[in-house]
Amino acid sequence: MTIHDKRFFALFVVLISSAISDGFSQSGPSLDVSITATYTLPQSYRPDGAIRYGDSVLAWSTETPFLLLLRRDSVRTLRLPTVNAPVGVSVAHDTLVVFDRDPARLLRFVGTRLISIKSLRIQNVVERAIPALGGWVISSRDSLGRTAIHLWKQTDELEVLSERFVPRSGAEIVLQPVLGGGFLSYLRGYPFEVYGRTGTSRDVWFVPDIEAELTSKMYIGQATSLRATGLVPIDTVLVHSLFDAENVVSHLRVYSSRGKLMRSRLLPGDLAFLSVIDGGKTIVGTRQLEKRELVLFQWRWGRVASARKGRIQ
Repeated sequence: MTIHDKRFFALFVVLISSAISDGFSQSGPSLDVSITATYTLPQSYRPDGAIRYGDSVLAWSTETPFLLLLRRDSVRTLRLPTVNAPVGVSVAHDTLVVFDRDPARLLRFVGTRLISIKSLRIQNVVERAIPALGGWVISSRDSLGRTAIHLWKQTDELEVLSERFVPRSGAEIVLQPVLGGGFLSYLRGYPFEVYGRTGTSRDVWFVPDIEAELTSKMYIGQATSLRATGLVPIDTVLVHSLFDAENVVSHLRVYSSRGKLMRSRLLPGDLAFLSVIDGGKTIVGTRQLEKRELVLFQWRWGRVASARKGRIQ
């Protein structure tokens, strides 16, 4: 583990463990967090999502037509025929499913062989797509900044889950799957609104009051300059990351599922959370200090609070 790994690891552990301890007594369970793998990414490549793919991690970016296959100490390019701009990827048995937005369609592959195409009629530009609620949840926007979240069950109809006008600074809606078949969404820009639905159809909605929550005077009134880089569910809490490009620091904020701020921290560099995999036990993120890396974190509850080996009370 490098010096940067150790510093990042220590701050991350303190952030999450402190937040969890707000909901438990000091004598309650601790949280063990460890970096299990780091991968150096190609220059200018910024992943938008990642899933487990066999014994590898499969990452994709909406800005590039190829996917990345990360396994052990290697990073390999995976090029699939007809894929132009992947906005969502999933695996079903031995089939790799890619949601492409140019044009909007669902592509199925066995290996690298294309076996089926299902097109979607939609006027808006599709930004993200994830498998959830028994179909595909899709976020999209039009040229006026009107955004929508739809549920598509591969029929001719789209079920509207959310429609609203969003200021141009926050127009992009990012989607995140939730264990149990639900989803979360968040605005990339101000006001960073969070909306979602659990597998039991319970809505989750809150608008983080970033301006009121920021404690440093240099940030007061500058919330509109931040960009949200991730929102991941970890057990009963949500970890939200925002990046300040001017000061090159990331804000990590931990919320309850009802939107109550529990803890916040600043970390050096550009940090983004992409997803949770392995049944929610592994967090996939990216960071950039000298170079951009994809990082895997594994966490688990400890039975007894202890300060040994990074276990934080």
